[in-house]
Amino acid sequence: MKRYFIVLLICLGCAAQAQTIKQLERAMYGIASDATEGRFTGSRGYLKAANYVAGQLKAAGLKTTFQAVPFLRDNYDESSISIDGVAYPHRVAISSCCNILPQQAIGLF
Repeated sequence: MKRYFIVLLICLGCAAQAQTIKQLERAMYGIASDATEGRFTGSRGYLKAANYVAGQLKAAGLKTTFQAVPFLRDNYDESSISIDGVAYPHRVAISSCCNILPQQAIGLF
């Protein structure tokens, strides 16, 4: 009986927060818009997207915080990344690092 009650509560909670297709489209297009400039980690577009998400969360009544996260960015030319002789177009590698701080990203967590 206890399990059925928990399942019922979960279902009621989900039904109360149901979204329309229009709301979902608006949120998706907000994040994917050209204004976010690709959302590359640490870029101006990334910060714009993070601010958009923070605004949406605040509108839903949630508290948001931003946290500075150190990261190391290495740029490679296309020919330096290949597997079995096949070159891949990815030119940037981003990784978390400790105490090597050439740049910092500010993101929503």
